[in-house]
Amino acid sequence: DERPTTNDQRPIPTYHLPLTTYHVAAALLTLAIVITAHFIGAAMIFTPTQTVRVAAVQLGEDLGDSPDYFTQWAKGDFAAMTYLVLNDLEAMTRDAAAQGAKVIAWPEAALWIDPAQNPELVRRLTSLAKETRAYVTFTFYLWNDPNSRNEVYTATPQGEWLGPYAKNHPIAYIGEYSVTAGKYPVYQTPFGGLSNFVCYDNAYADVAMRLTSQGAVLLTSSNHDWPEGAWGFYTHAALRAVENRIAIVRADWRVGSAILDPFGRVLA
Repeated sequence: DERPTTNDQRPIPTYHLPLTTYHVAAALLTLAIVITAHFIGAAMIFTPTQTVRVAAVQLGEDLGDSPDYFTQWAKGDFAAMTYLVLNDLEAMTRDAAAQGAKVIAWPEAALWIDPAQNPELVRRLTSLAKETRAYVTFTFYLWNDPNSRNEVYTATPQGEWLGPYAKNHPIAYIGEYSVTAGKYPVYQTPFGGLSNFVCYDNAYADVAMRLTSQGAVLLTSSNHDWPEGAWGFYTHAALRAVENRIAIVRADWRVGSAILDPFGRVLA
């Protein structure tokens, strides 16, 4: 059946392809697979599973937004700035625990000194976890250090100090690097394997996949995003949740915090 085109009059070949038993069977099999997958997925979504109450702590302002923080930043007194931020995050952590949270995630680069090198700070942080009876993630960033690190420690309700998880995908184009990348710890808790990942790690599939393969069922994600880019990373977090069937608690400084279930649904 050849019909001319309307512009250059060249013929366009068309063919009548008869449907065979094979084509019909393939179409029906495809439809059956799609329908079956739909019902299996729906059953999994609505099947009751173990739950745990979680919280993402979001200050609502960046370091430069707060005169108190920025004054210490401008002087280069990162220890003083750390304790000012800590005072605010401690209060919010207690509020979250009062609402029943058992896992509480802090945003990226909350502390600017290494807790592991400051025993008094470690005691204060582990005491907070014991007081709140929660697993709390404590993030720190050594920006002005030749051995730059961007890491997360987790304190347990028993006062244990776990970690660190080190950011595995530092943002090279802003000069960030991490001398301790390559760590993928997973911690066993009463509600399953718990671990962390940091900011730009959201944009890569490998970190969540590695942690999940080692038994993680819940990840805290600590972030320090530009508001303009926060929603892109937020979307990546949803993809990581779906790909690995894990829940993610995403804590950001200003706008990008979210709690996602293992199906990528945003719960809060």
